[in-house]
Amino acid sequence: MKTLHLFLLMIVCLVPCLKAAEHDKSHLLLELGGYCTNLNRRLTADSDYVNKVSSLEAYFRVHPVFRLSNKLNFEPSLGAILPGYSSPDGTTRTLVFHIDLDLGLKLKEWLTLRLGPGLQVGMLNSKGAGVELNNGTDRSTFYTPGESVNYFILTSDAGLTIQISKRLNLLLDTYVMNLASKARRTVEISATLGFRI
Repeated sequence: MKTLHLFLLMIVCLVPCLKAAEHDKSHLLLELGGYCTNLNRRLTADSDYVNKVSSLEAYFRVHPVFRLSNKLNFEPSLGAILPGYSSPDGTTRTLVFHIDLDLGLKLKEWLTLRLGPGLQVGMLNSKGAGVELNNGTDRSTFYTPGESVNYFILTSDAGLTIQISKRLNLLLDTYVMNLASKARRTVEISATLGFRI
């Protein structure tokens, strides 16, 4: 049910964006690409554990661009990891959405730098199963809760938009969670192709 509500929110946000895209100064990008979770852990993990600490997923984003001046855009976006991903042990399914409120600074005619705050919204659905894990010298069974949990994490976002053609853009994004905490900081990235409508 919560997934349905977020999907409806995406559609409700899309309608005014399409209206704004009718004006010459604003447009809408529909993006599809890839998303990497926990990049910093992926780069430092042993090769046996890379897929346990990080995953590569499909990513879809609705991204309106509202021109504020010749050099500055307001670029909010709503993205989702599709169709969500499972934990390495298969006991938990996660659906992740990103809400970003970026400002875009046009550096060149074909290059825009985007910076701003964001919010990652996650929905975890756990089966409540036992998982056997290493506890140091032996193995023990640990239990996951059999319930759904939501989380909300503020992010700092930075990205580049590279215009390939009049209708096609390459977008590279970085999302930093827990920026102030070195121990808990997480970096995630996405690369998408944006189709201008």
